[in-house]
Amino acid sequence: MFKYQRMTDSVNVLSTRASPPPDMTQAEFDAMLQEVEKEKALLRLSDKQILALDLDALDDWELVVVAERLESMERRDLWLEALKRVCRSSEHNVMIWYGDVYSDVVEELRDQGDYKQAIFYHQLAIEEDQKHCDGMNAAVNKRDLGDHNP
Repeated sequence: MFKYQRMTDSVNVLSTRASPPPDMTQAEFDAMLQEVEKEKALLRLSDKQILALDLDALDDWELVVVAERLESMERRDLWLEALKRVCRSSEHNVMIWYGDVYSDVVEELRDQGDYKQAIFYHQLAIEEDQKHCDGMNAAVNKRDLGDHNP
């Protein structure tokens, strides 16, 4: 259901377990369960309550969940703003596919004809890839960056 969230289904299954799987520490397990609880709380909010949220008060995980809701409400303006905040955040939540977030922001800005901002966010994507993925996507990111010139 959520395209930016990489582990929600796994965590929902794990949440029925009394202890973490062998390849996960208790602290990692507890953190993942906490994120799922935040997601569940946000999903229970009405559309009106989602629109009333202060985006500045949300962490990356909450912003991703809210962005998905905003997209389903056809509020692309707020959807884009929530995702841009995730891109500019210094937080890095392992439960988020940041590459997909950056890609959607860049493509939306490009579709709007805002090439300057598209390039800015694409450069942020390259920095994020270098920092958190050891530049695994560097070649593709650099090629795609060249495609953003009008």
